[in-house]
Amino acid sequence: TLSGVITTGAGQTLLRAYETVSPGRVIIAGNGPLNLQLAAELVGRGADVVAVVESAPAPVKRPVLAGQLSAAAPRLALAGMRHLWTLRRAGVPVLWESVVTRIEGLGRVERVTVKQAGAEARSIEVETVCLGDGFVPASELPRLLGCQQDVRDWPVTHPETGRQPDGRTDQADVSVIGEAGRFGGAFLAQAQGRLCAARLLERSGKMLPPGLDRSRRMYRDNARFQALLWKLYQPVVPLPVPEDTTILCRCECVTAGTVRARVAEDGIADLAALKRATRAGMGRCQGRFCQASLMKVLPEPKSEKDFTAPQIPLRPVPVAALARQKPEWRGHVRVPIPSGLGQAVQSVSGTAEIVDVVVVGGGIVGLFAALFLAEAGKSVVVLERGRAGALASGGNAGSLHAQLMAFDASADTDGPSMPARTLALQRESIRMWEALRGAFDRDLEIKVCGGLVVAETESDMERLRSKVAVEQSLGVDARILDPGELHGIEPNLKHGFLGGAYCSEEGKINPMAATQAVLARARQAGVRVEELTALSAIERDGSRFRVSAGAASWSAGAVVNAAGAYAGEVAELVGRRLPVFGAPLQMIVTEPVAPLVFSLLAHASRHLTLKQAANGSLLIGGGWSAGLDPVHGHPRPLRENLEGNLWVAQRLIPALGAVNVVRSWAAMNIDIDGAPILGESPDVPGFFTAVTANGVTLAPAMGRHVADMLLRRSERPDLEIFSPARFYGDPS
Repeated sequence: TLSGVITTGAGQTLLRAYETVSPGRVIIAGNGPLNLQLAAELVGRGADVVAVVESAPAPVKRPVLAGQLSAAAPRLALAGMRHLWTLRRAGVPVLWESVVTRIEGLGRVERVTVKQAGAEARSIEVETVCLGDGFVPASELPRLLGCQQDVRDWPVTHPETGRQPDGRTDQADVSVIGEAGRFGGAFLAQAQGRLCAARLLERSGKMLPPGLDRSRRMYRDNARFQALLWKLYQPVVPLPVPEDTTILCRCECVTAGTVRARVAEDGIADLAALKRATRAGMGRCQGRFCQASLMKVLPEPKSEKDFTAPQIPLRPVPVAALARQKPEWRGHVRVPIPSGLGQAVQSVSGTAEIVDVVVVGGGIVGLFAALFLAEAGKSVVVLERGRAGALASGGNAGSLHAQLMAFDASADTDGPSMPARTLALQRESIRMWEALRGAFDRDLEIKVCGGLVVAETESDMERLRSKVAVEQSLGVDARILDPGELHGIEPNLKHGFLGGAYCSEEGKINPMAATQAVLARARQAGVRVEELTALSAIERDGSRFRVSAGAASWSAGAVVNAAGAYAGEVAELVGRRLPVFGAPLQMIVTEPVAPLVFSLLAHASRHLTLKQAANGSLLIGGGWSAGLDPVHGHPRPLRENLEGNLWVAQRLIPALGAVNVVRSWAAMNIDIDGAPILGESPDVPGFFTAVTANGVTLAPAMGRHVADMLLRRSERPDLEIFSPARFYGDPS
């Protein structure tokens, strides 16, 4: 992180593209022949190169490999020998079997510590350090397109697109050639380009270009050369283990100590959970630079799912470059999301483990229910088909809603609609969040900042007056504002709005930190969370339930269905139907900026929620629908809806136009009837449902109340409106 530390590639770009020699005494360290090439080029331009530090042994110690390399590509081998001769003639030592272990200085580089195998560490005074330990391909785009990925461990662990010599992938319409797939040098890339072009021409019925046999030989010979080259340069000295104070993620300033603590205390085993717990990999670079370091503290990855998921845009893009006006709509877009529940195993023989309660779904509602049940002395198992808190619970924008959404149809009714009748529960739950904040071992970034809805037209103002009247009748602290009051709350708001509505009880939370905190607390209370465990059957076994997931089964006195978008399918396993529909929604996050938005900001008739997180990032949402990935079937943002969402946000806060979007993401929310489902099935005793489309806001209250219902601990007649009985009619 010191000034004067750059990559080997940056040093080469400075020299070749800008005619600039790296200043002062230069040391080049890492692994691979590019470091020798840069050193030779710098020496040729008069630079003061003091040493090349190489973690592999000298080629003379691997004579067989060196000979095979020379035979495979004499010209390239000769070029490498010239680089070594240039350095030797200039008196630049190559320190084989060595690594740089420290880089120090006040404000800029002053010295490095070099450790050579079998020798004492020594300090070398320098002003510039060029680091290069190899290359990994940028695989985000082919991953987004659904191309199969293989796990590679050279030069660091990373996903790599599977492809043939002609660039063919498992997706018929996607080809990956050259170093977009794997580093292999210019000759290999050229051969792949010709072979790929020939394949595409042949597929189109066009005439094939001449010289294909030569291209195939060129590919074969250079592929063999590259394999031998990196065997020759196989490091024998590892890089040092980072100290706790070492910054692993520069974008978010996350240290190695923070990462290790979260892994140890939370039992984190995957990179996505580590990101949610620490924010490492969530900054401007989206983990491209820190992912390899983060992976070293986690179990060895088995597939691409163990790496951070690529998100669009692949590189930061200004809001103004994407914002486009789109038509408005009402209601969520529902999508079919068959999960295969009940298909794998319908019944399991053998002994079932006896527990008090099985909770189906490891989202934040299910985790809260499990936590409160465990604290009451019950033995609880949570079954989660993916990773706990990884879907909607960790993939939302973190709004704590205490008022009606004006852009939703629920604001159009004069009477207490189902969303309006849920407001009391939402307000109760927000108070619970505030009361619980001290019970967790980390900052949940809870802030009751108030919610402002602005109006552009008289129709908007009429809508807000109606909405506020309903809210005030239910005890919500809401009021109408005139134009002069708007900028007292949001000074960066565009001028010209006719007025607005303000609710002092609205707030925000960091849903990633909150979900991980509840998960850790539940485990401490004795809850067993079975991740990557898909439910397959629920069967009646006398007065108990036999719950199966693959070859494992549990005998439980009660089951809590907290499966979110899959709750309807879970209910079908006990012979009941619930009108729970999948509704994928997308969110957008920007780079951190100075304070710009101070409340939870919304528009009276356009879909928008806009707020600023504690780290300065702006979170932009508001119910814009996502689509489904055509290959994997999981939620994926839609460009047209990203454009529309950003247009509305910029319309309210014009300064947003210059801010960069760093990522968008999508999660499977649910669509019910505007209210949660909370309670025991009227004709399946012991089968409880706790499902809501507003999970982060309602989670603690939902978890507490379903636990109380299961324990027969209290009666809440006001909650009967949320019972699943409202969908069943007369069970007789």
